Amino acid sequence: MADANGAFRFSEEPPGVDERIRRFRLQDEVDTFAIRSRRLLVVVDTMSTPADARQLRSALEPDLDGRTLVVVDTHADYDHAWGNQVFADVPILGHAVCGARLHGAAAYEDLERWKAEMPGRFDEVEPTAPSILFGEAGLVLDGGDLTIELITTPGHTEDHTSLYVPELDLLLAGDAAEVPFPHVSSGAGLVRARASLQRLMTLGARYVLPCHGGTTDPAVLDRNVAWIDAVMADPDLPYEQALERFGDGRDEVLEMYRDFHADACRAARELERAPGG
Repeated sequence: MADANGAFRFSEEPPGVDERIRRFRLQDEVDTFAIRSRRLLVVVDTMSTPADARQLRSALEPDLDGRTLVVVDTHADYDHAWGNQVFADVPILGHAVCGARLHGAAAYEDLERWKAEMPGRFDEVEPTAPSILFGEAGLVLDGGDLTIELITTPGHTEDHTSLYVPELDLLLAGDAAEVPFPHVSSGAGLVRARASLQRLMTLGARYVLPCHGGTTDPAVLDRNVAWIDAVMADPDLPYEQALERFGDGRDEVLEMYRDFHADACRAARELERAPGG
């Protein structure tokens, strides 16, 4: 299934993962997931635009079959929540900070910036905040046969949430983990990102599926922590060396990860300059 640019496609099931999990891919931009339980169909993020979200929702129709449709926003970044308006008729769950980010002047400022950078793509977008908000304690959804735990994992952003399904030994990490490494833009964020990764590691999930990177390997959590530790120890760590040590050996990595690494190094230097750093 694809739009005119061939951007939207999906694999029915990530390799080796339970058939109740589906992964939908928006080219190299983002992966979105659906969890099919006995009572609920939980959609994890709504992609980048209403056009993307409409195709996503259409692809989900066969899995509804009497289930209640629920959306969870892992966070408010454009590629995760700018399709929300297409799901405004169903419950959308998100952290309280996610709600704040998608409500009010700041959301429209972000939208205008992206419209300028990518003319035409975001013209339809109306920032749509979650209708059900939760705090630092997270939330638990009872799907009947599956439990979906919403775990607050700040670092990449302050509003970030990951999802854990204990019955499947499965973690949907959102952008808390990423291949080869997540984006963190401040010293405080770097510290929080590391703590969130450590919290996720304690779950001992057999499968870890981030929204970027296409992996199911739980080792991504260990590699991301090791990368943060290396950057904090040496804020001048060369990108190529970081990629060799903490990537997963892929031949091709998107160029944006060079910027991710540079931002993390700046964040580490910020920590060094902080009182007591």
